[in-house]
Amino acid sequence: MERKYRGNSSSGDCKGNGRTVLTTCYLCGQLVEGSTSSRDHVIPRALRGKGQPKVRGYDDSGVLLTHPECNNRFGDETYVCKAMHLLEALHNSNTTLARTAPGELKGQVLALNEEKLAEFSPRDLRFFGIHDARNDSIASFDKPEYYANKPRTDFRKTVICPTLSVLTKSAAVLLVSRHLRDLPRKWNVVCVPYQGDTTRAELSFLFGETKPFAKNIRVSAKQFEASSWFVIYATGTVLALFFFLMEDDCHLVADIQKLFPDQECFRFDGETLMDLVGHDWPSIGLARSKG
Repeated sequence: MERKYRGNSSSGDCKGNGRTVLTTCYLCGQLVEGSTSSRDHVIPRALRGKGQPKVRGYDDSGVLLTHPECNNRFGDETYVCKAMHLLEALHNSNTTLARTAPGELKGQVLALNEEKLAEFSPRDLRFFGIHDARNDSIASFDKPEYYANKPRTDFRKTVICPTLSVLTKSAAVLLVSRHLRDLPRKWNVVCVPYQGDTTRAELSFLFGETKPFAKNIRVSAKQFEASSWFVIYATGTVLALFFFLMEDDCHLVADIQKLFPDQECFRFDGETLMDLVGHDWPSIGLARSKG
């Protein structure tokens, strides 16, 4: 059964004519009572900065109502900016350092430049799956016992999964508020983190111009094919492209891969957006062709 998005909460009003307005939580698809709801900003305040950007046609689309417990599972709204900072760091050799694991340990140890994480609290780092080593000595990294009680993971995958989930949730709320009449029966998303000069002419021709919502981050939402959409989050050196494929357009996954033959693509499909929490994004395209 198709989940209807009921009620216009973009104005932020929770009551009408003296009665509590019931609407649908866009995250879980269930009814939520406005008086006990969480107000989720369509354009996070962290992206807007102080005051409204001086851009013609700017529209922050207000807020949508969600269950507090649903909204809180995605962390603080500042995580949208922090997720973009992490994508930049993971795709920039100047901010990452790979070292051979010490002793008889196998594999590599990947570290991020702490200057890139200056605004991350210990709680933020845990959310994104990063071990906080800022108070540890450099000498300790060369001792095998330092890693004894720490899980061995694919660091890039561990970090990129919550990063993509946070950005997908933010992109979805933009579509629900501005473009989608109903919540999809199922969410199908292909994400392409694109690293390089984001001002390249061919990208501008393909996706159009984006509007700045923060000092260093730009956001755009446009129709892709038929009833499907894509949302772009862009900095100067990295793009996060999210293709939201509706049921009749799921065959377009292969076409998206062809658009970005040299980029790794990731896939999400779920009944609701809450399936993003803890989602292990499988990679498609580049990674598969190499494997």
